[in-house]
Amino acid sequence: MTDTANPVTINMTCPKNITANFSPIMHNLEIKINGKGSTNPPTGNHSYAEGEIVTIVATPDDGWRFSHWTGEVNDKKAATTKVNVDASKSITANFTNKSSLGLIPLIIAIFGALVLVGIGWRYYYTTHKKSEKTEIESDAERRQTAKSRRRQSIRLKKEQQQKVVTGGGHGQTKKY
Repeated sequence: MTDTANPVTINMTCPKNITANFSPIMHNLEIKINGKGSTNPPTGNHSYAEGEIVTIVATPDDGWRFSHWTGEVNDKKAATTKVNVDASKSITANFTNKSSLGLIPLIIAIFGALVLVGIGWRYYYTTHKKSEKTEIESDAERRQTAKSRRRQSIRLKKEQQQKVVTGGGHGQTKKY
């Protein structure tokens, strides 16, 4: 008798040798790609025995990077991960174009450079321009001081030229 039905009914009218042959329960693992790259095992449908642990690897093409897995995998962020085939499953390796992310570091670099230039200008302005301003103020103060000294000197010379002498207590003054 050859039968694949389960259960099977056997009428035991005499001694018989019965052999049961079992085959593993098989499940389908579908592997897909979103973006540019490859997988190992390759994309497509693969049949695995129930309970089998399958290692899968995602490899990006040039100019692309692995992003994540979609579906039931052990580690969605790791390019190499495992799948427990306890039922039929579908997984997808997702890749992103590096050039789409390349602008972000460039923008950050440009912004950072502008900030550094701004900080550098502020430093230059506060140290050099401020010192120039201080020098200008110092020059103005020096000129003012020199002007005051000249006036004082002129006043002293005039006073010396106009010695006031009070003569004999009578309130007479003489100029020399």
